[in-house]
Amino acid sequence: NEGSEYRIEIETGSVALTANVRPSTFERLALESGSEVQVLIPHDSIHLIPDRG
Repeated sequence: NEGSEYRIEIETGSVALTANVRPSTFERLALESGSEVQVLIPHDSIHLIPDRG
């Protein structure tokens, strides 16, 4: 829980995504390890932040 939002992390191959979503975006999400899912994110909601490490 990140304030009024939830942080979800999605790992796919060598790419890891982190997203903050509002609680109203989903009711409940529970998946078994190895489950396949499809995540749709509107283009205007994507903001890339370069890794400065």
